[in-house]
Amino acid sequence: RGSAAAGAVKVAAGAGARGSGGAAGRARRAAELRPDDVARLGALALPFLPDGPAALPGLANLAAAAHGALAHDLAVVVEKRATDLRVASLVDPARAGRQYSDDEIPPPRTPEGRAHAAEQCGRAFYGQVDSAAALRLLEWAAAAGLALNPALLERLGERLIGPMVVARPAGGSAADRLAGAWPELRAGALTHLAAVAEESLERTVEVLSGPFGQGVTKAEAAGWPALADARLVAQGRHAGDQRVDVLARLAARRLARPGGAPARGGAVDPGDTWGDDVPAGARHGGARHSGPSRGGPGHGGPRHPGPRDFVLGADVLRLLWPAGPWTPAEARRVLAEVDPRALAGPPVTWLENAIAREDPGAGAGYLDELDRLRQEVAASPVAASLTGAAAEIIARGADTDRRVAAAARKGPASQAAVLVAELDQLRSADNGSVLRRLERLVDKQSPMLLPEVFATFSARALSAYLRAVEAELRPDHARIDLAARLYYAQYRLRRERSRENRKTGNDLVGFLLGLLVDWRFSTLKTVEHEIHRIDRGAAKEFKDWRDVNAGGWMRRQLAERRLKNEETERRAAHEARRRAQEPGKDHASEPRADGGRGAPPRREDPGQPGPERPRGDR
Repeated sequence: RGSAAAGAVKVAAGAGARGSGGAAGRARRAAELRPDDVARLGALALPFLPDGPAALPGLANLAAAAHGALAHDLAVVVEKRATDLRVASLVDPARAGRQYSDDEIPPPRTPEGRAHAAEQCGRAFYGQVDSAAALRLLEWAAAAGLALNPALLERLGERLIGPMVVARPAGGSAADRLAGAWPELRAGALTHLAAVAEESLERTVEVLSGPFGQGVTKAEAAGWPALADARLVAQGRHAGDQRVDVLARLAARRLARPGGAPARGGAVDPGDTWGDDVPAGARHGGARHSGPSRGGPGHGGPRHPGPRDFVLGADVLRLLWPAGPWTPAEARRVLAEVDPRALAGPPVTWLENAIAREDPGAGAGYLDELDRLRQEVAASPVAASLTGAAAEIIARGADTDRRVAAAARKGPASQAAVLVAELDQLRSADNGSVLRRLERLVDKQSPMLLPEVFATFSARALSAYLRAVEAELRPDHARIDLAARLYYAQYRLRRERSRENRKTGNDLVGFLLGLLVDWRFSTLKTVEHEIHRIDRGAAKEFKDWRDVNAGGWMRRQLAERRLKNEETERRAAHEARRRAQEPGKDHASEPRADGGRGAPPRREDPGQPGPERPRGDR
């Protein structure tokens, strides 16, 4: 009878069945039996199962039958034996022949079976297992929802998961999936990451920008100042308009900290070997030490910046501004918002770069910001820390400011003379800021004073000024007020006795009309109206040039005829005055300028002959 029963149970257990379908079928048939019968038959069937991992499919079927018949005791026995074999196969896959899935070999379901599985996992972790085996065990335990020892999980997180996350910050490893399976495992990984943050802000920020790090909360990082700093930097590097705010907050946070103590040491079980084969670049010596308690002070903590450290290091600046140095506008914000005590070392170097770098091609706004930056730095305590070219620029700028301020009492021409002298001493690559100040001086003056201002310009200064304003006088910008003011300045300069002033006027009008000839006729009419508000004679001259050079064919013909008649009348009037100044001489037979003879017809005196009209023919 015993042999027959054993054979029947062997068949009922389905030792040779494949897949979960066979186990489910056995479970349905076992449900038709009484629990006592299933337990008795199962006990008889166990000896017939093969040794080693090959017994796992049969044990799975027996477990399914036991659960189906509610044979609890049999289920516990079967689950424990299956767990022992499953753990052994995960530790040494070569012995198992092949790995079974959780669908083929379901995890334990009874409380006793689950407790046994957790205990066996813990024992395996303390044995000689490598990282791959430890990961397989963790994945199986996580899928089964086992309650592993909290202290063990924290050490696993610190020694295994943390280094794996650091080694692959972009994600994609099993560590990312496992980190959220148990809070203690995640806490251990954070402990390792905090230790890495003590030595490498850049590596920590890289991790915090990946899948694992993006889930790190402010509360989780609060226990480790270095990790909290890295989290702040990781958030700020992707918010361009808030980077200066982040820098200021980071400086304030670090300045508020007292000197810290070395990290608190913790015992490490000498038997655990998982994590030793993780790449060395992902490990940290401090990872074997427990992190600070969330209870706050008195439990140790990471090292804070010491006297030989800068509050804001070069790594912080590179991470927040990966594309390069500060713009003048950013440097001004740093100067205004960051605590001056933090502006030492790398931040001063970045300030020096912003001060010394001129980019005239960046536009007037850039140069205006650069000029303001230099003035604000000169008035700040940081000026004493500057070296090299930046220090020379600030000193020279301060001297120029004093001389310009002193010249202001004499008028804008004296101020322009100071700036022109400074500009002539600088290389073209370094004169952008001074040149921009000269532009602003010209822009804010009354048109009536512009001839006097331009009379102080050297040939080099005038050439540099004209290149600087050329873009504003092209058709796509067409700055009407500037065109009108410059036209009036050259109109006056060309009529002065000084040869230098006349040359300045000729250079100015040649440059100006060479650009205005491409403007729309309607825009040029507006320029004429602007000039008329300043000087009627200049407006008349501009109108003549416009009609000849910028009008249509008919307008050009009429304008040329009108100008020819006006020139004839002017010469005739001049000749009449000459004759009137020679009394007693008979001029009746002399030819007149208009082709007739004798005295010209009486006309209203149009005035003295003026200079030759400006030409701007294409």
